[in-house]
Amino acid sequence: MRLNKYLAQAGIGSRRACDRYIQEGRVAVNGGIQIQPAYQVEPTDVVTFDGSPVQPEDRLIYLQLYKPRGTLTTVRDPRGRETVMKWITDIKERIFPVGRLDYDSEGLLLFTNDGRITNILTHPRYEVLKTYRVYVSGQVNCRELEVLADGIVKNGRHYQAHSTKLIEHQKGFTIAEVILNEGKKHEIRILFEGIGHPVLRLIRTKMGPITLDENLLPGEWRYLLKDEIKLLFERGGVSTDVNQ
Repeated sequence: MRLNKYLAQAGIGSRRACDRYIQEGRVAVNGGIQIQPAYQVEPTDVVTFDGSPVQPEDRLIYLQLYKPRGTLTTVRDPRGRETVMKWITDIKERIFPVGRLDYDSEGLLLFTNDGRITNILTHPRYEVLKTYRVYVSGQVNCRELEVLADGIVKNGRHYQAHSTKLIEHQKGFTIAEVILNEGKKHEIRILFEGIGHPVLRLIRTKMGPITLDENLLPGEWRYLLKDEIKLLFERGGVSTDVNQ
C-alpha cells in the first residue's frame, strides 16, 4: 500500500494532506524519515506520524496457530505447496505469519496484521527468546547439551543455543528443551547433528511471553487473549489499549 494511502486509512488526514505531512518529514518508516508518498508500505513496516505509531483502521488481529509439520510458513508458494494459510479460516483481514518455522517443524506460530508486534517479535534488539521441545535420536547426556550452549561452527557459521535442559530419556531417543535467542535457519537441527544426535521431532512451545496453548491440536488456532497482547506490547515498551 502507498504510504499516503496508508496514512489516510489510519485517519491522519486526506490523501493530499498526508502527501504534505510526508514531504514535511513528519512520517517515519522503521525509524527513518520517509519523504516519498508513493513508498510501498510492507505488512511488517512500522509507520509513525510525529513519533506516534499509526495503523489503518482495519481490525487488528492477533492469533496463535499450532503449525503442523509439512507446511510452509509463508502466505503463498509459487510452487503450489501447502502453506500455513490453509489453517487460518473465517478471517477477512489480511494477516501474516510472524517470523518463520521450518517446514518439518511444528508448534507455536503467531499471526497478525499489526506491524508493531511483528517488529517487536523479529527485531534483534528485543532479543525475543524462543523455546522448543526437541526429540532426538539416541541418549543425550547433560555434557553434550552443554556443548550446544557453548556453540559449534559449521561451514564458517557459528550456531549456539541460549540454554538447554534435559527433560527425559526414552527407549531410543531423548527429549530436551532448547531456547534460542536468534534462530538461524535449521539451527537446532544443525546443533544436534553436530553432536551426533539427529532431530526426530521439533516443537516450538514458546515465543517471547506467548506459550503454545496446550489445548490446540495441529492445524487449530485461537485469538490471543488481551493479557497476552498486552505482554507483547510491554515487551517492546509500547503503551497501547487493547480492544480485542
